[in-house]
Amino acid sequence: METSGIATRFGWSARPSRGDTVQVAVITALMLFALFGLPSLLSLYWIDTSTTTVIYAIVALGLGVLVGRVGMISLGQVAVLALGHGSRRSSATPPRCPTRSCCSARAS
Repeated sequence: METSGIATRFGWSARPSRGDTVQVAVITALMLFALFGLPSLLSLYWIDTSTTTVIYAIVALGLGVLVGRVGMISLGQVAVLALGHGSRRSSATPPRCPTRSCCSARAS
């Protein structure tokens, strides 16, 4: 009895093996712990640092795929990253007074 199809042609089975299922379960558990468990254990400094690191890692992987696989240099990706960085910094810090007289007038 011969079956045809892409899965059998490439040697893939219809059901995942036990090792694949365990691997997916472990990765899912680690991701859930990283999303929900670590923020309660770490300070805001480490959360901000790790968030920035993950964002830059995603950008580096995307740029690596573009340049290495496709052979394109993407300046649009850099522009989007710069806009996101600027909007994050501007929303995270309070507005600054341009002169000292402006700040002293508010205080009195």
